[in-house]
Amino acid sequence: MRTARNSRKAPIPVFVHDAGGGEVIGAYIKNVLRRRARVYGAGPALKIFKRIGVPITRISPARASIKKIVARHLDAPYALIAAPGWMTKLEIHALEEAKAAGLKTVVYMDSWMDDRRRFGYPHPDWKKRLPKEFWAGDRYALQNTRKEFKDIPARLVPNQYFKNERARLRGIRSGKRSHETILFASTIGEPSERLLKALLTSLDSCAAKVTLRIRFHPADRTGRYDAILRRSRKLRVQKSREADLVRDLARAAIVVGSETAALALASYCGLTTVNFVPNKKRPMLPFKEIVNAETPADAAAFVAEFVS
Repeated sequence: MRTARNSRKAPIPVFVHDAGGGEVIGAYIKNVLRRRARVYGAGPALKIFKRIGVPITRISPARASIKKIVARHLDAPYALIAAPGWMTKLEIHALEEAKAAGLKTVVYMDSWMDDRRRFGYPHPDWKKRLPKEFWAGDRYALQNTRKEFKDIPARLVPNQYFKNERARLRGIRSGKRSHETILFASTIGEPSERLLKALLTSLDSCAAKVTLRIRFHPADRTGRYDAILRRSRKLRVQKSREADLVRDLARAAIVVGSETAALALASYCGLTTVNFVPNKKRPMLPFKEIVNAETPADAAAFVAEFVS
C-alpha cells in the first residue's frame, strides 16, 4: 500500500531492458527528464545508456528485487516503464509491483503491432498488467495504441531518439560523401536470407555500379551469409562493422530489410525504404512512406529499378 505523499519534484523511477525501449527512453531522459530520472535496467539497455551517457543501475529482473526499488519511490508522480519485450519479465514485474504499491504506471510504447501480447494476451488476466497511461512516440504508434487499448489514455510524446538521429544524419550527409550504397538491414530468421538471395539475383544484372552494405542484427554472426554471397561475382558487397546505425544510413541511397525497426528510423529520416513482409502478414511497420513488398523478388526489383 502506498503511504508516502506524491511529489512533483521527486525522482522518477524508470525500468528498461530491451534495445528498442532503451534507445527511445534513453533519448527522452537525456532531452527531457534529465536528472529527475532514476533508471534501473538490465540486458541491451545497459550498453545503450552507457553510450549516451545516462546513468543506469543494473538490477535483477526478479520481482523481489524490483519490489524493493519501487518502495524507494512511493512519492514519485509516476513510474516510467519500457514496453514489455520477449527477452525478460523485468518490465512486467515493474508494472505489477508499481501498481500493487499504488504508484501511477506509464508505459512508453516503442512498437507498432502485437501490443496486447506484450502484456500477456490472450491469458485471462492480461488486463491486470496494463498501465494507467500509455505514451507513443509517433502518430502510427499512437493510432495503434488507442486501437488496441481503448479504455486507457494514450498521448503523443515525440520520439526524441528519432528526432536526434535524424538531425545527426542530416549533419553527416551534408558533406561530399556519395550516397550510392544499398543498405541491407539484416534480421534474425529465414526471411532475411530469402531477401538477400533475391537482391543478389537482381543487382548482379543491374548496370549501375552500387555497393550492397550488410548491417547485421546485434545478435547475428557476420559469417551467416557467406555461402549466399559466394554466388555473386559482380556486385560489390560490404559487411558493416559500424556500431552507429546513423552512419550506415548516411551512406545509403536506399534501405531494404524485412520487418526490422531500423527501417522505421530510415523512413523517418527521409530515406527510401523497402520492407519485405513475409507470408502476407500485416506489416509490423505501418508507415505509409515505407514500400511494403509481398515477395523478396518484388522488394529486389524495386531496389534494382531505384538504383538503375
